[in-house]
Amino acid sequence: MTETSQQSFSVYHLHTSVVKLFGVIVFHKQTDQLSALTHRRKMKKEDTVKLISAEGFEFIIDKKAAMVSQTIRNMLTSPGSFAETEHGEVTFPEISTTILEKICQYFYWSLQYASGKETEFHIEPEITLELMMAANYLHT
Repeated sequence: MTETSQQSFSVYHLHTSVVKLFGVIVFHKQTDQLSALTHRRKMKKEDTVKLISAEGFEFIIDKKAAMVSQTIRNMLTSPGSFAETEHGEVTFPEISTTILEKICQYFYWSLQYASGKETEFHIEPEITLELMMAANYLHT
């Protein structure tokens, strides 16, 4: 992990496709990579959802991608005054940053390849069990 800092601006390169800016992880569109937000300020707040990992990392993704999960869809569309519905934020105190990142990648993969084109979604063996438990919870 490399770090570049300039007063109050920090950039952490976690993986080639993810950059953390001001405490928010934003996916970048790359060739042969799953796409997400190219610049979070260009999207309207109501078009995005913030998913927060157990460690406090924030993943801002397209609402359409987040709706791949039945659990998240229910949290964001339930009638009533739930915090998730009002603020468009969902905190997962039991899901680690690594697992939540992979889940976000899956959401975009699912949207991109839902039309039937068969492609593989690579999962590292060391995260398989934790990822399966999170996917079960999220109904993904």
